Amino acid sequence: MGLTPPGRASQIYVWDIKTGSIVKHLDLPGTLFNEVQISTNGRLVLATPYDRFLYGFDFNRAKSVEFRPEQQLGKIKNFSISPDGHHVAIAVGSWLYIWEPESGSILAKLDIKPDRLSHGGLSFSPDGSRVVYKPVGGESYLAIRDWKLGNAAQRVKLKETNGGLAIDPKAQIIASIERRKLSDFVRLYDFDTLKIVRDINADEWKKTANFYISSMAFTPDGKRFAVGTNQGNVQMFDIETGVEIFRAKAAEFSVHQIGFTNDGKTLLTNESDKRPKGWDVSAIPPGNLFEIACKKLPDKNLNEIDEGRLSIPEPICKEHP
Repeated sequence: MGLTPPGRASQIYVWDIKTGSIVKHLDLPGTLFNEVQISTNGRLVLATPYDRFLYGFDFNRAKSVEFRPEQQLGKIKNFSISPDGHHVAIAVGSWLYIWEPESGSILAKLDIKPDRLSHGGLSFSPDGSRVVYKPVGGESYLAIRDWKLGNAAQRVKLKETNGGLAIDPKAQIIASIERRKLSDFVRLYDFDTLKIVRDINADEWKKTANFYISSMAFTPDGKRFAVGTNQGNVQMFDIETGVEIFRAKAAEFSVHQIGFTNDGKTLLTNESDKRPKGWDVSAIPPGNLFEIACKKLPDKNLNEIDEGRLSIPEPICKEHP
């Protein structure tokens, strides 16, 4: 997971969740950046300063990488790293580029219209062979495309969409953040047919005006998924039943990033105060709603950290009343 220390927005820390050790400290060429991503296998980490270019580090080759689109094409609107870290999908203008960091080559250039992807609305399939994306503005739709073949996209029209998407690691379900009556909900689609499987719409979501889902992720086994909200909550649901099984207050404001460790036992969140947290979700039994106290990572302001270790105190778990 990448961390941004408060007041030092040109730096990224990459740390090992198991040991708490900082394994890489990156200085970005700029003062601000909008997003940080790391591949599932931990090979590649990338950030986009000012949406002008991509900059990051390839751990396998121990080498910095950089992608700069031609100036006339415009800013980077979205990007996604393939799970194996070999390819990066980059939305610039009305084009979607598939870039190979190792060679620096553009392997494919796909036309996408309209020319705007929602935040988080771009992802690779688990095997890296296809891209899934959600253009919004004008006609909005959810699309799947084989980037190597460059064939026409399989797609389904959306009535109203407000956010990103997530794909379960088994490539069976696509979770899409959509909007109804000023509040977000999650619609699950079958990956192969794009038919609707079910909607996830918690009762409190329906009652809250201007509610939105700010982040979303699947567990590695694809059986559960979690969302972060603009109310500062983190909630986890069972895919098969749609039942909420975990809830916690993660932040005072929006939960910007969310994800799971590879073993699925720890849920990671990053909030507006830039302090990441880890939540032990390994003890949640099926069918019960639990509220779990967090273990903060780290327990002090990141301005005090250069190189070293991040403390991981044990969590306290209690059943939700």
